Amino acid sequence: MQLENLTLHVRFYNINFEDSIRELRNDCLGKLLNIRGVVTKRTGVNPQTNKLKVMCASCGCTMETEI
Repeated sequence: MQLENLTLHVRFYNINFEDSIRELRNDCLGKLLNIRGVVTKRTGVNPQTNKLKVMCASCGCTMETEI
């Protein structure tokens, strides 16, 4: 079985906890949250950085890497 082209669809239901939008903090990043509400405004998606380029201040050598 090849996993490269596998598409996985997951749906959560009957989650017994609910978080308040006013209690969201940085420690909530990367965690599963259940928030009830109504979307009143939306904006476009901001692109994220996918490359990092670093230059040495003393010799000027540069190094590039994918993030």
